[in-house]
Amino acid sequence: MLVSGRTDSVAAQTETDDVPTALMAFQGRLVAGVGRALRIYDMGKKKLLRKTENKVRSRRRFVRNIADISPRLQSFATMITTLNTQGSRIIVGDIQESIHYAVYKAPENRLIVFADDTSPRWTTATTMVDYETVAAGDKFGNVFVNRLPKSVSDEVDDDPTGAGIMHEKAYLMGAPHKTHMLAHYHVGDIITSIQKVSMVAGGRDVLLYTGLMGTVGVLVPFASSEDVDFFSTLEMHLRTEAPSLVGASFPPRSSLWEYVC
Repeated sequence: MLVSGRTDSVAAQTETDDVPTALMAFQGRLVAGVGRALRIYDMGKKKLLRKTENKVRSRRRFVRNIADISPRLQSFATMITTLNTQGSRIIVGDIQESIHYAVYKAPENRLIVFADDTSPRWTTATTMVDYETVAAGDKFGNVFVNRLPKSVSDEVDDDPTGAGIMHEKAYLMGAPHKTHMLAHYHVGDIITSIQKVSMVAGGRDVLLYTGLMGTVGVLVPFASSEDVDFFSTLEMHLRTEAPSLVGASFPPRSSLWEYVC
């Protein structure tokens, strides 16, 4: 390919033992999801060099004592589909097991999974809302927002080597810590991508998503509690004017305004 009078060539070509399904720049290196393995590559003279890897067992594999499983052996049961990074933190989306939080400890050159979701979800797209919060979509047309407790986040960041995380016991056959779901919304289409963007200069951030059937939507957070009260009241009036066809009465849905207020 000719660009600006120069011919671009392949700088490195590296074979892998599985299909690379997710790639992301990470601290001047490359973090890659190769099948069920999370790897960090660095540039070599002829190919990419594998620096570290977290290739783990399936959480469904039989073990003699669940409490003795190391957290680094608990994560990606099927296949990595999405990656997001911020600082030394890596958010990993598994095709069947929802969201996982991993951290890279440079002194030990180690990747450690320290938190995951309690609900198995078929993750299709993810984005980081902030350092502790992740918004994601699944194959059943749902958008959900999960957040890691602040105390857990600070504890992981304050551990320089990750030794404390490595010796924590697994919880619910997974990582030692769990995220909390803040919001859940059904958009009626399979989410193919989701990003936190600002639609206008200086405007508030919104979640822009696309769907398999051509859907393009925006989830706008409410800026004040007055907005929440107004739309909650409006929703109740709409329910009285347009009752359910099957006669069922559902409580107001948890939506994205709850985690930003």
